[in-house]
Amino acid sequence: MKKIFCALLIFLFCQFPAQADSQQIDPFLAVYCNPGFEKCWANEDPDYIQTAGNWNDFKLFITQVKRLSGKRPVIIDIDCHGSDDGYLAIVQEVNRGSEDLPVVYLATEGYVLNQIDRLGKNKVVCVCQEACFAGVVYKRSIRNTPEVHIAGSIWENHEGVPTYPVYGVDNVSNWNNSVYVQYMYGDRVDFHDLRTYETESPGEPDTSLSNPKCLALKYFAICWILSQVLVQQQQAQ
Repeated sequence: MKKIFCALLIFLFCQFPAQADSQQIDPFLAVYCNPGFEKCWANEDPDYIQTAGNWNDFKLFITQVKRLSGKRPVIIDIDCHGSDDGYLAIVQEVNRGSEDLPVVYLATEGYVLNQIDRLGKNKVVCVCQEACFAGVVYKRSIRNTPEVHIAGSIWENHEGVPTYPVYGVDNVSNWNNSVYVQYMYGDRVDFHDLRTYETESPGEPDTSLSNPKCLALKYFAICWILSQVLVQQQQAQ
């Protein structure tokens, strides 16, 4: 069954071009990604991609996006980690002595959306949030989040419901940039407008990598990569 599922996805990806939700003007794709995640975007050709140093860098990222996008509408992709206790996380490997140790910077959903709001009314087509447990992150940290004092982390509340869609998985782990691929292609494996969690629950975070939704996302990501390899081979012939 897994082989049939993968073969079908690869066939569909190779046969039909990716299509976003209908937009009259080609959107400006801007990606803010955790160090090491850049490789996921090799075939997507973002208009602007910035590797995250910490969450303070996100302010500069939004400023650059506003300047570079001009009059084009914007798709923001936040390609970072998500914690099962409800925060967005940037993880850097820092060499300390003889080994690399992870340094984690946390931010609330509220902070990130406040910064995106600076782009202006009707500027944002959507936000794709690649974080694991994205629905949990949205529900628990868009507002009224108790602050935890961790160096380099930022806590803010976002007032009101965002005027643009915020897409992501619900309460499971995500793989690569599967949220953006699902948005562009139109196929939905685990894909939600997180604004529904203003009133609904995404469920408790499921950290198992063997649950059906997580496995489906994994196969989806693998099939997308394989399909891109096949397309490149066809174009090279």
